[in-house]
Amino acid sequence: MAYLFDRLDSLSTFTEKQKMMAFIDHVLLNTFVLSYSGQTKLGKYESYIDEMHTYMSGTNGLSIEMLATNGKIFVDMSQSFNSDVYAVTLAKILRRNGIKYQLGEPTYFKTPVDELAKGDR
Repeated sequence: MAYLFDRLDSLSTFTEKQKMMAFIDHVLLNTFVLSYSGQTKLGKYESYIDEMHTYMSGTNGLSIEMLATNGKIFVDMSQSFNSDVYAVTLAKILRRNGIKYQLGEPTYFKTPVDELAKGDR
């Protein structure tokens, strides 16, 4: 990692850095990312929170983000493939163990390639 960061720092433009890191655009790992962000403690204001969600930029494969607030745990799944198998499986596990849950509708999105204006490079 140190070599990668040193190499990126040696490049003079954002475009050069994007080109160097382009190999990541098509890398799919045979694994997943699971992240527990922690618990938000907002005191008396917590009772006003019905839902809290996160966004994982650049998800390639499957990423699961969890956080807790107001006595609830929120789980967000982001994936770069079209399948509901993981959400359905998690719902079955929760149901089988008597854990109340609410499964939301999926949100489909496409993240465009970030690009800076020529003057910002």
